[in-house]
Amino acid sequence: MKAPLSIFRKYAPQMIAVLLIVIVYSLTKVPQISQAERIRLSESFHFQRSRLPELQGRPYKSNREVNPSLKRISAWISSVGAAVALNDLDEDGLPNDVCYVEPRTDQVIIAPAPVGVSHYQPFALDAGSFYDSATMAPMGTVPADLNEDGLMDLVVYYWGRTPLAFLKKPGSSALSSQSYVVREIVSGGERWYSNTATVADLDGDGHLDLVVGNYFADGSRILDPHASEPDHMQHSMSRAFNGGRNRFLRWRGASSGNDPNVSFELVEGAIANDRNEELSRGWTLAVGAADLDGDLLPELYFANDFGPDRLLHNRSTPGHFAFAALEGVKTLTTPSSKVLGRDSFKGMGVDFGDLNGDGILDIYVSNITEPQGLQESQHFIAYIFTAYFMKRILLLFKQNDSMALPS
Repeated sequence: MKAPLSIFRKYAPQMIAVLLIVIVYSLTKVPQISQAERIRLSESFHFQRSRLPELQGRPYKSNREVNPSLKRISAWISSVGAAVALNDLDEDGLPNDVCYVEPRTDQVIIAPAPVGVSHYQPFALDAGSFYDSATMAPMGTVPADLNEDGLMDLVVYYWGRTPLAFLKKPGSSALSSQSYVVREIVSGGERWYSNTATVADLDGDGHLDLVVGNYFADGSRILDPHASEPDHMQHSMSRAFNGGRNRFLRWRGASSGNDPNVSFELVEGAIANDRNEELSRGWTLAVGAADLDGDLLPELYFANDFGPDRLLHNRSTPGHFAFAALEGVKTLTTPSSKVLGRDSFKGMGVDFGDLNGDGILDIYVSNITEPQGLQESQHFIAYIFTAYFMKRILLLFKQNDSMALPS
């Protein structure tokens, strides 16, 4: 009896550690549906893949030029910027026009969707002197009638500058780069690093306002290969609050005709909270707007990288923005990842819809998930957790070799 017991005691720490690894790993596994169920759910959907129209004449690049301090991660920095929006830009009554960002050339391209009859040739928007290709890059577009003339305009947001408005001129026989007049939405030459934007009537005054979500800190020189000062990354993988400040812009006025214009007022302090700095400086990748409480004012959801997402309750009145952060309550059995305002799930996108058919809007947030790759760091956390307990068990046995195994 002594020999088996001696062997068991000798290898007990390793056996307990392996058991802990198995238990923790089982808790991190993502729920899976069967292949039969997957086929059944997909039977009602049918899609056909088509290539987006491309422009010739500009060479493709795989990496952007970056600040020398960030050169080692230039491939990661170059991974963003691909974005697409569908809308009726040519006034044919169908949302069959594509406005997309081509990150390989840093162009904003407008083209007819690759179906049906084309009424114009693909072209790139021209920002003129407002755009410096050496230090800026477009990140995405938002179609909206900004100057309220019945024509669909475009907001383009960038890394390296503030967003621009491309206002459509009336009477264009066919869409082209000459169909739009470019206007600065925020003057002053600030360097924003915007990854998302949306439009909504935030204060209920009947006009579309603009919300811009920013990523890198304002004033950085991320895309400047000649910068002399280093730029900074997030100060935490799960609680980073040193990103670019999210911006609220209130519609002030507009004009139409062949020389259209629109003006917005930059609103500071829209979030009524002592933690305004923390709430407004997440590393934002997506923003969504929807009326969740039925008062005809849209709430805002910011999906943030490197830290918790934010849901802002809209308490605005005409001419005045006011938002309050809503946060969930953590209990002993609730993981932080499922508590609103305490998660660190690397939010990539957000949208709203009635997912369970109860007549109430739900929030759908997408996150990084790659099998056997990055699973929102669950495996990383599990390994730290297991390593900690392995160390404690080994120390326990070293301190008292004759100690009985813990129950």
